Order: sequence, then structure tokens, then C-alpha cells
Amino acid sequence: MMAASLAKGNTVLSNVAQELEVIDLAHFLTRCGASIRGAGTHELYISGRGQLYGSCYSIMPDRIEAGSFMLAAAITRSCISLSPIIPSTISCLIERLSSAGCKIVSYTDDTLE
Repeated sequence: MMAASLAKGNTVLSNVAQELEVIDLAHFLTRCGASIRGAGTHELYISGRGQLYGSCYSIMPDRIEAGSFMLAAAITRSCISLSPIIPSTISCLIERLSSAGCKIVSYTDDTLE
């Protein structure tokens, strides 16, 4: 996706992962001037621009890292605080850990304990 944003001509990427991180990368590249259509689907249509520009962008919190810390806390029966985190990106894990007896509290939109 990054190379296609700088390449000459049009590029179609098929069987693209529909993971949130891929969508976030597409949003970042678009903010930098890339032309990307289809983010969140299995096909991306990218029109190469030849040049991208700088941009301020906050990448999404790492949901895999957050999940790993949550599992480590559950295994060791420890208390942790995770921030920043987007709880909706790990809702399945939160549900499973809650049903297993873990107490998970969301104090703000981006903090879990």
C-alpha cells in the first residue's frame, strides 16, 4: 500500500487483510496525500501520486499488545491499567475474560483496568 501510493499509475491490491491496522494505515496515507479507495474491504484501489506530504497523525493503540497485557494480568491475578486503548477493538477478549471471572472496568473511553 505504501509503495503503491508512490508508484506511477494505478494499483489494485486483492485479498487485502481487513484488519483495523490496515484501515488505519490507509487513513494515514490518505492524510499524507495518497489516493486510496476501498479501505476495510478485500480490494484496495490506489492511484500513485509520486510524492506524499508530511502530516500529524495519531496511530491507533496496539490492540494485540493490550490483549497480551490483559492476559498476563489475568494469568498472574494482577491489576493493571491500560491507556490509551480503544475497548471496542478488543471487545471479544474483554467478553471472554469477563466470563472467566476477570473484573474489567472502563473508566474513560481510552482506559481499562
